[in-house]
Amino acid sequence: MTSKSLSFKTLTLHDIQPLFGGQDVRLQANGEVRVHIVTPREKARSNKYRLTIEAEKLKEIDNLLTEVEFEEIETQDRPGEPDEARPKITVHYPSGEKVEKEKWANDEHPRFDKIYNWLIQLAKETEEKGTPDIATN
Repeated sequence: MTSKSLSFKTLTLHDIQPLFGGQDVRLQANGEVRVHIVTPREKARSNKYRLTIEAEKLKEIDNLLTEVEFEEIETQDRPGEPDEARPKITVHYPSGEKVEKEKWANDEHPRFDKIYNWLIQLAKETEEKGTPDIATN
């Protein structure tokens, strides 16, 4: 699948909290996935993985972005609680436009969460099935 048949060029999730770790996910329209996973304090480690996903899975997230009307998502702008994470999802479009949405971890937002949970699942799949990305480690 090429970027011409998808609405996005790149889809990213930045979800690494300094004290608790997390993951960053980068999905390209060609199916290439790169994931950076950071585990918390006692067993602190940072691992990177890569995987190429199939066209059907790309179309799934593309349809989900449309379904939740990603560009129209509005989240609560408030001060964060101590150590509260604030995941950010960014969509880069073929036109060069970029749309970013952030949400405080303790806030519920079903539309944002659908995309977030899909990307978290992709991170897990990439860690399990992917190969270590030693080029960027």
